[in-house]
Amino acid sequence: MNNQDYLSRRKNPNASVPPLKVKNHAGKGPVTLPAVDLKPLTPEKKSADNYIQRVKSIYSPNTVERSTHKNYRLHSRVSIFRGKILGSEQKDDHTIKTYDRAESKLKKGMEINYDNQKFIVQANKFDHLTVRLVEKEWMSKAREEIIRLLPLLINNSNNVAIVPSQNPNYIYFLGKGNNSELVKRIFTSRPWWTQADEETFPNVNLAWTQILNTKFIQTIPLADINKKPSASADQTFDKSSLDNYNLGYGLISKSLSYQTYGNKKVFASASIRMHNRLEFNFNLADKKYLYINMKRYYSAIGENVFDYLPLTFHIESIDDESGFSDFTKVFEVFKTKKMMNLWIVKPGENCNRGNGIFLCNNIEQIRNELKSNPFPKTGDHTFVIQKYIEKPFLINRRKFDIRLYCLVTSINGIIQAYYYQDGYIRTSCKEYNPKILDNKFIHLTNDAVQKKSEDYGKYEYANKLSYSEFQRYLDGHRPKIYMNFFNDIVPKMKKIVKDTISAVFKKLDFRKRAHSFEVFGYDFLLDEHLKPWLIEVNTNPCLELSSGLLASIIPNMLENAFRIAVDPLFPQPVGARRTMSAYYFNESHLENKFELIFHELYDGVNLMELLEQRRTLQDFYM
Repeated sequence: MNNQDYLSRRKNPNASVPPLKVKNHAGKGPVTLPAVDLKPLTPEKKSADNYIQRVKSIYSPNTVERSTHKNYRLHSRVSIFRGKILGSEQKDDHTIKTYDRAESKLKKGMEINYDNQKFIVQANKFDHLTVRLVEKEWMSKAREEIIRLLPLLINNSNNVAIVPSQNPNYIYFLGKGNNSELVKRIFTSRPWWTQADEETFPNVNLAWTQILNTKFIQTIPLADINKKPSASADQTFDKSSLDNYNLGYGLISKSLSYQTYGNKKVFASASIRMHNRLEFNFNLADKKYLYINMKRYYSAIGENVFDYLPLTFHIESIDDESGFSDFTKVFEVFKTKKMMNLWIVKPGENCNRGNGIFLCNNIEQIRNELKSNPFPKTGDHTFVIQKYIEKPFLINRRKFDIRLYCLVTSINGIIQAYYYQDGYIRTSCKEYNPKILDNKFIHLTNDAVQKKSEDYGKYEYANKLSYSEFQRYLDGHRPKIYMNFFNDIVPKMKKIVKDTISAVFKKLDFRKRAHSFEVFGYDFLLDEHLKPWLIEVNTNPCLELSSGLLASIIPNMLENAFRIAVDPLFPQPVGARRTMSAYYFNESHLENKFELIFHELYDGVNLMELLEQRRTLQDFYM
């Protein structure tokens, strides 16, 4: 097509393409192909529902049906051009016949090189294309080492020894909601787990529910706290064995908190009962107890709680004259100094999804709100009144917060905490304006709130940004004052997370149930100086995969949590002949991003010694 034809085509998109002359493979001169009438292309509108469905299909089995499109989807996210799987053969008349090898029945399999990786494409008995990754040699070795050594690494730290079950199946119960399908997929990748029905519960090995199931956790036996670990470390295991693969296991083995002991407690895996909730998790998750526990902890170690949490008051009720009087005095001081007097009122308990939260800037409004207790969606509760951070750091003039994760395990009565190194940014839909108080789309970044806005997903898909994307924003909008998010901000948030565990490690599992764990979601806010402030801790963080970013973070986080909290106690039974699925061996899942930041027998003991020296141990236990 010459330039004149091209310009004509642009002016009249319905015009036909002129005949093309090509040379055939037999070398018999040019062949004229017929002209083809082309219709203008209209882009297909991609709805949010279709996108979410595609995101969820990332974790479907690696099977693709025959396709007439130009691309084949290989190995989950990999798609490859059809030309790479075209074959050719020479016929008797010396002409070349080109055919699609994928459309033929590939019985022996065909090797494809894509993005520096090798894939095997093969047709199964249903004539569908199955795709599997050809592992790198070192990855295959690393996989076997991780399966063998990681449970030893974790069990030594928990001071337990596990006798594998002779029964080929463990039983789990899975409650509904909060992307239970993802949790089920993780269990399914371990074929020695079988899902129980409602009638079998609570006679199961592991219960996974959205909230604490009191009936089940009471069936978990108490740890034998009378059997003390011996001071001598276990010399039979080299904890550095996993460090050679550079897959993040040094975050555990090289941590100062990692400890091993002798005199291990022996458990038979078949008899273990475990819950994905800690019995007294409200000490972190309820806003009232979070504030009270953090205040006592920081006071005991000689720090100010309001260097980490916004200025906070806890009020039992409208009749709590002492608590409300203290708040009133501070309110009047701010008013006298003509400072911005903006406060956020939250339920002290039973609060989630932004229910019961409101902003106000006058005493009478707060008093009236307190009188309306109980609220329909939250019930009767106390109140937390917190100074609103009026000058937050903004992304394109919109407010945001940071969601990150912490895994807390209580195995054999020993509390340990792991900080997850990846998280994400949650943005609001509306531009920030502290003078507009009744618009939650401005002030609350919860997904449950923001997804109801007509602008949801307008600026960022699903209102989410990665840590790296946020760093690029900092680089472009703070050129004079360089700030590295990973080096300057993340360590401060990790320090606060560890402080929260230090403040409550004696309370989270007060009765010392033998085996339980929980993944907590932490929310931080950055002020105009990029200082992180802890806003709240969530006992049931959202696991929905509403964007591609979350689809790359949450499944990996949960898989990492299972490998640390569940797999060491429930190894593959002796009689199990089935093998783990490809999902279990996914290369991204093999990488660990949980860093051990707290061990009760090391960090907890050191804290108690410090408080005894300061003579504030009694204040800590108040």
